[in-house]
Amino acid sequence: AVARNDLHAAQLLLEAGADVHHKADKALLLAMGAIDPDNPDKWMPRPRDRAPVLSMSRPLVELLLSHGADINARSGRAVCQAARWKDTYSLDYLRSLGADMSVLETQVRR
Repeated sequence: AVARNDLHAAQLLLEAGADVHHKADKALLLAMGAIDPDNPDKWMPRPRDRAPVLSMSRPLVELLLSHGADINARSGRAVCQAARWKDTYSLDYLRSLGADMSVLETQVRR
């Protein structure tokens, strides 16, 4: 449901007891565009249209967070991905949700 950005199906699954933390919060990272749906260990390429990553999936992200998903899953992968793409819209949105922005300092030092 999340890979298809299907808010209604995701809501039904969560209400039926789906585990929001399944595979280390994979659903939330998919909704944020931080991982490849076919290979969750791989970074996603920047969308060709360069649209903000979270512009289309905000309701889905908020649904998952309301069910306990971890905004800082996988060591802040969503924040790192948004920074990597220079996506200030998504970075501001993640910050407003309480994402740990200090992961960027760690990434810069590497």
